[in-house]
Amino acid sequence: MVNAATGFHCPDCAKSDRKTVPVVRRASTDRIPPATLVLLGLIGLGYVATASLGGAGGGATRLHGDFGMYAPSLADGQWYRVLTHGLLHYGILHLAMNGYALWVLGPIIEGRLGTARFIMLWIVGAAGAAAGAAWLEPTALAAGASGSLFGLLAAAVVLERRRGIRELLGSRMGLWLAYGLVFTFLMPGISIGGHVGGALAGAVAAAFMFEFDRHGTQRFGLLGATAVAILALGLTAIGADHAADALRVPPSQLCALLADQGLTPAELLSIGCP
Repeated sequence: MVNAATGFHCPDCAKSDRKTVPVVRRASTDRIPPATLVLLGLIGLGYVATASLGGAGGGATRLHGDFGMYAPSLADGQWYRVLTHGLLHYGILHLAMNGYALWVLGPIIEGRLGTARFIMLWIVGAAGAAAGAAWLEPTALAAGASGSLFGLLAAAVVLERRRGIRELLGSRMGLWLAYGLVFTFLMPGISIGGHVGGALAGAVAAAFMFEFDRHGTQRFGLLGATAVAILALGLTAIGADHAADALRVPPSQLCALLADQGLTPAELLSIGCP
């Protein structure tokens, strides 16, 4: 007897099996979907750009300052930061962790829901992360795709629960989400607001999508997710205004600071100081 694919076969049977066993190849549906592939490329390019400016080891660069999530800058109209902060990372380890998570989660979520809904959930997660960061870490310079990834992960948990699907990562999405949140609160230097905000926004948006899907109105599901994104952006705007106000120095204090730095009375008078 000889070893075969299942149990034991006679030698002649085994030879026959070897001739007829087809070669298993990855189906086209197993390839990385387009939006996931583009996002992986963009975060890779973001790391190359920051590394070229001295940020390979994890330090902040000019790109982080110009495109990272910084609430007071949103109050000045720099709303592109809501999306661009997710394309920048602090060092190779940060990039590797988020890149791997996107490589695993992206094909699952985009494959199940389609590219349009996947992109919407990514944007919703980014908006939720911006809102959480604006309220909980208003003066921090945050960067990384983890806010959107937490949104995708929370959406996957809703997908498992609402549609009864148990094959997603062995039905451990909720466990992954729990581990991620515990890691968020235990590790220093992590944006708690960004992670929690992204997860909450992703879960609510996914609930809207799947509830409308149940009634056969998929278009309204996208509209519901869009409403969640708009709500998150509204909360971000309020938090950003509060952050900007907190950083503004009253005129009397500003004049005193400038006087301490050596400005002459004439110079102080020229800028409106008494």
